[in-house]
Amino acid sequence: MANSNRKRILDNLVSTIAAITVAGGYNLGCGQCVRGYKHFNQVPEDLLTGTKFAAYVAGADEKRKNNAQRTFHSEILASVLVYVLTPSAENTVQLEQDLDSAIEDITKALMVDVTRGGYAITTEITEIDTDKGSFQPYAGAEILVRMEYRASVLTP
Repeated sequence: MANSNRKRILDNLVSTIAAITVAGGYNLGCGQCVRGYKHFNQVPEDLLTGTKFAAYVAGADEKRKNNAQRTFHSEILASVLVYVLTPSAENTVQLEQDLDSAIEDITKALMVDVTRGGYAITTEITEIDTDKGSFQPYAGAEILVRMEYRASVLTP
């Protein structure tokens, strides 16, 4: 069975984030990025060392608008949950800096190819919500990524 454009776009989103490495010129490396929700206290700590973050594409709501040519225009709003960990619960400055670095790295990586491998029209980050320090020694953010695409109703 062929993959839908939706699946290809979301798979590209995940693989792009998963490929973030310090050797590739980023601040931190991605320890893991997969689809599905995972709470910060269920993330293996080896994925959250001082040089790594973990990310999960936890949702992908979609709005479609059909047109007369049996095609549709779609807008996907994906929720990317990002987690970092600091070895010292008292080091909140480093924790915030690591979260900022993870957000920066994801932003830069997603903007390299806004077409998500040629399957999307565009990609943009529309919102970033960070926790307010209540998860120490963890920090988390939700990054909302909006992607648009067009497809045939027969081959979505």
